Amino acid sequence: MINDKQTERLRYDTHAQSLLTEGCTASVSGTAPGSSAIPPIFRAPYIHYEQCIRWFISPDDDVLELGSGTGLHTYVLTQTGARVTASDISIHSLEVLAHRIGEGIVKTRVADMVSIPIQAAARICLKAPPEYDSFRHPIPKESAMGI
Repeated sequence: MINDKQTERLRYDTHAQSLLTEGCTASVSGTAPGSSAIPPIFRAPYIHYEQCIRWFISPDDDVLELGSGTGLHTYVLTQTGARVTASDISIHSLEVLAHRIGEGIVKTRVADMVSIPIQAAARICLKAPPEYDSFRHPIPKESAMGI
């Protein structure tokens, strides 16, 4: 019997395999990745998300991107100069990501985000007060806490 997680992985793998087969893995260098790929009507929260990445991520950071998919926001993370590891449940999505971003620029790991022990995965946790919604409000740096 196939469970929801297997169905999800199969759906993402199938989409990524079609991108690989169709050659839709062009490098993002010279193109507009990230929020620019989103239809304008839906773009605002993605633009804000990318602004938060630029505000809070520095070249000294190690970043674990959970659920990176085919790399919609991974390029923005790499532009900060941080060391980025992209993870996703779909190995084929990560293959597309590696083609788009460039081999060796980002480490990739197949991982199910709900199975990652956060305490082991990160030394810093950005904790926002409950009234903050990270897609609409930047997380204040003073909320950063070491784990």
